[in-house]
Amino acid sequence: MARPGRRRSLTIPTRIVLGYLVVLVAFAVVGGLSFLQHHRTSQTLGLLEDGYLPLALTLSQAKATQSVYANLVERALQSERSTPTKSWLRAALRIRPTTLQRANDGVEKAETLAEELGQPAPLRSVRRELDAIAKAYSEIDAQYELLFNSTDEEQEAVEGLLAKLRATEQRIERNYDRAS
Repeated sequence: MARPGRRRSLTIPTRIVLGYLVVLVAFAVVGGLSFLQHHRTSQTLGLLEDGYLPLALTLSQAKATQSVYANLVERALQSERSTPTKSWLRAALRIRPTTLQRANDGVEKAETLAEELGQPAPLRSVRRELDAIAKAYSEIDAQYELLFNSTDEEQEAVEGLLAKLRATEQRIERNYDRAS
């Protein structure tokens, strides 16, 4: 006969089964949370691989090319404008806008991928610097044409033009530094 103030206790086999069920539920919860975290991590790594890494590589390439370009302009300031220097500068003038467009496309792609994942893409400052570079490119194109078409008799004007170009090229280089 059971005493009235006493609760009925669970049997040992029932306790063991309940213990197993608690462990299984805890394992399922931890496994599910782990799967969700792994899925989010793989999406973020995809964003890094498909969005940010190509953008960083393009910006690094543009930055390295800009450094070489700035050095050539500096060399042109220190020596006479040689034909190889002039031809390299002309070639780079055609390549730089393409590299800048690739960087802008990379920003666009990274922002699109981040938006698809519901993550913010903190690329506003990169876009602002790339816009400043594009503006500087458009400003100096005419100056380079004046430089390439100048004659040796216009030495003072050429030196002033080269000084302006050097300052603009250094500004572009700083913009690339801030963008990357």
